[in-house]
Amino acid sequence: MSGLPMYVSAPALFLTGIVVWLAVLFFWKPERGLTFATHERDYLPEVMANRYLAMALIMAGALYDGEPALIAFVFAATGLSAAHDARIYARHRKPFFKHVFSAVFSAIVAAAALLVHLNAGAA
Repeated sequence: MSGLPMYVSAPALFLTGIVVWLAVLFFWKPERGLTFATHERDYLPEVMANRYLAMALIMAGALYDGEPALIAFVFAATGLSAAHDARIYARHRKPFFKHVFSAVFSAIVAAAALLVHLNAGAA
């Protein structure tokens, strides 16, 4: 794992596994996901505000780092999130344009960064 020492990679993998487990729970059994994560519906707007801030910090960190592969990965992931939100709202016949907008622009950034990464050795 990119040369990280085990004392970094092991807990990181463990936490990643927990996040994957939460995603599966929320996807298949939302009420169990809420219970497992000890979230309450009344506080979800505050939770979402924190998630958007965290996502923005991850995006800014990738941009600050300047590594095209990392930028492509982060923006592809955030675009996937926006696309999934668009699908949810479209399925329920709710406004979803802003999510599509975000997904498309994330895909553009990801594709552009990927092209830079793939062409880095071609010059």
